[in-house]
Amino acid sequence: MTTVTGPKIVKTWDDPEGRVSVLCDEKKLIVQVAIRGSSVRELAPSGTLPEEGNIRDYYMETDQNVLIGYFNSHAPIVFTNDERILDVTFVKMPPISERFSEANARGNKIIYLMRHGEKGVGERGKFDLDVELTERGRKTAVALGRTIKELVPIEIHSSPISRCVSTSNALIQGAGADMKVVETAVLGDPGPFTENPELAGPIFLSKKLDEIAEMMVKKEDIPGMRSIQNGTRLFFDYIQKSKGERRIMVSHDFIICLISSFLFSNDQPGKFMPHFLEGIFIEYSNDSLILYHQDRKLELTWDELNRRLG
Repeated sequence: MTTVTGPKIVKTWDDPEGRVSVLCDEKKLIVQVAIRGSSVRELAPSGTLPEEGNIRDYYMETDQNVLIGYFNSHAPIVFTNDERILDVTFVKMPPISERFSEANARGNKIIYLMRHGEKGVGERGKFDLDVELTERGRKTAVALGRTIKELVPIEIHSSPISRCVSTSNALIQGAGADMKVVETAVLGDPGPFTENPELAGPIFLSKKLDEIAEMMVKKEDIPGMRSIQNGTRLFFDYIQKSKGERRIMVSHDFIICLISSFLFSNDQPGKFMPHFLEGIFIEYSNDSLILYHQDRKLELTWDELNRRLG
């Protein structure tokens, strides 16, 4: 462990996913973080400082009397301007800039299919189509948008559901760009896997999403739902019809989970259920694709994928 001298330690947290130390030095706040995971969570108070080799300092930004801290690709750490901690969230930002730059260097097109930002809690037993982003969800999406400034121009496609459109607009705000959001039902409401929402609705009210995803992967017949194969085919039909070189597509956890499970031929869809802002990168040329999901990577040809899609 390391001893920090100089700045005053305001608070420190320790968590299995990472450690956060908040320090104050005159007018600037410093956040020191050691990151190992990628989940979204509140960090419980503790007294442990991160190892010296993992410490990074980053200056805080001021936003309407609230300090919003961005550490490397992680955000936000939020404080009031009187040094009282208002909210601390640990969010690992996806490496959009890195992946998109790599694809560009190879002359390939690329898509980041991502889940919307953090949403509010819906009413139990009812559909949550109208549940919007939390303020934290909006701010994290703006933070993510700041990481893609150098990628502009870029296309933003979105599910028509309000929280996805709000996430898309927050990305645009963070990027400081003049871009329009392309809304499509392929990404939600109803999405590629729901053929008849009225028939499919009851199962979504009676079962958890990961349970339905497992049923889909096992090829069980669900009223109103397309097969995982047919739904993924519809998604790729949409990809090939739209012409953008670099696209971010904002969708929902269930849709991303099923597409990812199919592409990686994995029968445990729960492993692909994304947290807020997480998703899958799809890089492709005329001949082949490279898929990235967290630490997973898969290369395949279009011929191989088309055979699987039928």
